[in-house]
Amino acid sequence: MSIRAHYFNGVNRSVVVQPSGSYPVMPNLNVPFGQAGIYKIDGYNVDCRVPGLYRFKLPGRAYWLNRIIGKSVAGVTDLYALMSAISWNQVYGEMHELSPDPVSMTDSQCQAISNSGHYGKWRMRCGYVVRFLLWLLPQYGVSSRRIQLNTGLAFNGDTDGHVAIETYANGRWSLWDISNGLYFTDGNGLHLNTREVMELLRAGTDPTVVQIDATHKWSSDAIDFYDMSVLCDAEVLTPDELMVWHKRVMQIPEINAVAWLPPGTESKASWLAGRGVQVVTEQAFNSMFYP
Repeated sequence: MSIRAHYFNGVNRSVVVQPSGSYPVMPNLNVPFGQAGIYKIDGYNVDCRVPGLYRFKLPGRAYWLNRIIGKSVAGVTDLYALMSAISWNQVYGEMHELSPDPVSMTDSQCQAISNSGHYGKWRMRCGYVVRFLLWLLPQYGVSSRRIQLNTGLAFNGDTDGHVAIETYANGRWSLWDISNGLYFTDGNGLHLNTREVMELLRAGTDPTVVQIDATHKWSSDAIDFYDMSVLCDAEVLTPDELMVWHKRVMQIPEINAVAWLPPGTESKASWLAGRGVQVVTEQAFNSMFYP
């Protein structure tokens, strides 16, 4: 099982108990985050002073199964710590896709996926990841919504779209690409939503990419599961390639079966209508989803 002790955006996000004396005992993980330091675990002093990922195998200790933990201060979840932990436990694959498609995945299946995360990483593609998050995040008091992203270019059957998620906090929505372990900010460090990212891209400005974990997101599950490492090697291996990929898939935003078509993407109107998606103006779209 694991303890995560690392720094995120210069802030300590260690999943450890608050210090109590020189070598605090860790009775459980359902406690606030503490400081990186030396901790007594199963009777041994463990040096966790260097930021990084620490893994400990502790047989027979059921409480160590709680691997995904968000800091809570006065009942408020530390969203960035929570999303970092979730992203770290997720890699691309098919192993935990328990339904024919993400839409039909039930809450009980989401619970089964959550349980499987006690013992290993989740392996799902983007649509399944977001469906799982729509079930998981409300349990931490986090409001969220599904973001469908579509290309406005000719379809190639491979990189035609993506599914991400937005969370609501402090009066605004923020976009997360958990499948790729990142989010976007502007030059002032503001965590951007989908509309703001696309505005920058249309203006020819690349948003800043903030990685939220150090996990390699591409995984081959087994010979009979979908292996996305080939796509990674071919198209999104480097940060520059990943930005090119984002620019392709982040051209037509769609929320709750409502979309708008930026200039140059009008040819996708019939395709969207065929999927039952309502096409509105940019002003109407922003009024509905980013008031």
